[in-house]
Amino acid sequence: MTETASKETGFAIDSLSIELIGAYGCHMAWMFLLMFNGSQMLYPNLGEHNTWVFVVSLVVFALTLLAYAIFSQKLRHTLFSRKRRARNRFIAALFMALSALLLAVADAYLAAAVPLGVLSGVLSGLGSSLLLISCGISFSMVETPSITAMTALAFATAGILFVLTAFLADISSLLAIVICVVLPLLEAYLLNLCSKKSVDTFSFADISIPVKQEKLARYFVLPLLVLGIAVGNFRYQAVAVMLGQHTITSYGYGIIFACLIGCGVIILFSRTKTWGPNNIVRILIPFTAAGALVALLIGEPSAAPSVVASGFLFFAYVIMEASLWIFLADTTQKLRFSPLLTFGFGRGSLALGTLIATLVFNEGGVLNVGITDNSPLMVCMMLTFIVIGMALLPSTVDLVHIIDMPAATKTAALQQTYPNAIAQIEGGSADASLESEIIQEPQAEPQQPQQPSQKPETLQEEAPEVSQNEEGVPKKAYFKRKCIATANRYLLSRKETEVLFLLAKGHNSAAIQEKLYISAGTANTHMRHIYRKLDVHSQAELIKLVETTELEDD
Repeated sequence: MTETASKETGFAIDSLSIELIGAYGCHMAWMFLLMFNGSQMLYPNLGEHNTWVFVVSLVVFALTLLAYAIFSQKLRHTLFSRKRRARNRFIAALFMALSALLLAVADAYLAAAVPLGVLSGVLSGLGSSLLLISCGISFSMVETPSITAMTALAFATAGILFVLTAFLADISSLLAIVICVVLPLLEAYLLNLCSKKSVDTFSFADISIPVKQEKLARYFVLPLLVLGIAVGNFRYQAVAVMLGQHTITSYGYGIIFACLIGCGVIILFSRTKTWGPNNIVRILIPFTAAGALVALLIGEPSAAPSVVASGFLFFAYVIMEASLWIFLADTTQKLRFSPLLTFGFGRGSLALGTLIATLVFNEGGVLNVGITDNSPLMVCMMLTFIVIGMALLPSTVDLVHIIDMPAATKTAALQQTYPNAIAQIEGGSADASLESEIIQEPQAEPQQPQQPSQKPETLQEEAPEVSQNEEGVPKKAYFKRKCIATANRYLLSRKETEVLFLLAKGHNSAAIQEKLYISAGTANTHMRHIYRKLDVHSQAELIKLVETTELEDD
């Protein structure tokens, strides 16, 4: 773990997990190579079959993610329980590795290209969707600055891996295929290492706030579907056209340039104070529009994009894809939404949008509309999709609507946590946005109890673990259930819930830093936020509040 102080926010970028950066970077590099358009350089004999393999893979990928969201309660215990996570990651990685090998066989024996291509697409869609959800679960365990920085570094890693594989493919396609087989296995290994340090050690990693699933789907599916069309088109024009028109050396420089500049822009704006779940998207999306417009201005009408133009298009793609990932991860950690719901509906809809772009706008698509790549009309259409998608994207206030709790309880929590949001929710006006309320911090430091090492007698021991409720918490574990009820009632984030649990057990700031791998500044900031949301002024008051919290099923 790396600890770097952030003076602007009071947080430390304290959970920069090299393992998670590497895992997500491997995943995106593999998707560039197999699920996106890099397959044409690895399997040149397949020709148009590559498009159909991609379509099959994308359909399975999208439907599997949506299934994770729709059947999240059952699948959470079947696929993503603590005991099954590592095994299922390895199985998913094997699916992805096998899909690369099947395409190699199909490339050598074209007579079997169709059945092998379909099977490869199915396996890649199934495997990549499960590992992507695993990446999302791990990202949701850290704070916003860490999510943003790790996402940026992962995309830079993915770009470098993609270009290195492209260079090897020019020397020997067999070496490049070996890398495609190794990448998902390495991703699963790195995810398991990361999980042991975060997901598997946190007390509330598997517990999310109740939400209205239908309303969440309504808020996520349409905007991300629309934005997915723009994402898919930018990615196709930047990668597929570049691979077909330019040398490996020239497009390699273009992609690395785009990834590194995109990484720098994202990290630069990761230090902003406006930490609403969708704020980073609204801050970064203008850079996507700028990249597309620059590519249009320096390109030639009715001609394939130049290396520089393709580089700016790939920059636009990186910014957009990364910012949407940050939005989903930040929503999951800040509001404690289920990762299966958030990433299932969010990434599934994004994949469906990419599928539409492939079928309708891309050359070779079955419904190709014949608009020239990087033409003014094409760029204007994509920018229109971005504007519509951003207008439909839920605000923080909209996301709070999704939480499933009694209206009176929600109103009381919002009055305490985000008081200026009440007027917005009721259709009125507010002097300040909800996002500005999120970052407002009290100046007073939290008071430590006189004897922080001692636990209150009533909370010293947890009751024996017997039958479990739907959240996977033993029904007799009153202490843990009271902490969950408190976190739900006061809209605490995932990390704040972990800190609340330790504070309620009597731990001091130093112990919290050690157990959660966070810096002193981050621990104190979490404590200030918790005290403000709970309207308490000392750890003793916090413990009393948790003790007196009533459980609905008592």
